[in-house]
Amino acid sequence: MMIKLLIFLTLLGTTWACTCQIMTDGMRFCRADFVMKIKIKKGFSTPGDEHYQGFDGFYKIAVVELWRMLDLKLTTPIDMKQLYTGSNSALCGVPSLKEGKTYLIGGDIHKANGRLQINACSSFIQTESGKYKEWLTKPPRCDIDVLEVDEEQPREEMMEEGMMQ
Repeated sequence: MMIKLLIFLTLLGTTWACTCQIMTDGMRFCRADFVMKIKIKKGFSTPGDEHYQGFDGFYKIAVVELWRMLDLKLTTPIDMKQLYTGSNSALCGVPSLKEGKTYLIGGDIHKANGRLQINACSSFIQTESGKYKEWLTKPPRCDIDVLEVDEEQPREEMMEEGMMQ
């Protein structure tokens, strides 16, 4: 009986992982509530006293440039000083952004508390190389169909660049 329980718990533990729908960076850009250039002021922290729907850690950030922000008609102010994410890849978190580095980030705004949130599935994270340079002069046009999935694997690219584990 104990062996069956151990096997069950092992199988249960291995099924808890982040699974994402394949999306291009253009799709993520257009679906994001916000897009901004930020600088990480303080590395990833997990306060331990808070666990809000998988977003249990945050970065202290400085907004360098706001590219776009949806008018969500929120009842609470948006917290522009912290960026929330999960503490590990099983929570689809992005806990590996580097302190002092600048990123172009797109993500969601939590409607109830005004928190900026990113995750491995629906957010995009670009360093000052890559698509970021291209988008400085020609950002994706969200009024046309950029929502087609292409052959690239965005999640794998983020893992290769060390932004996800």
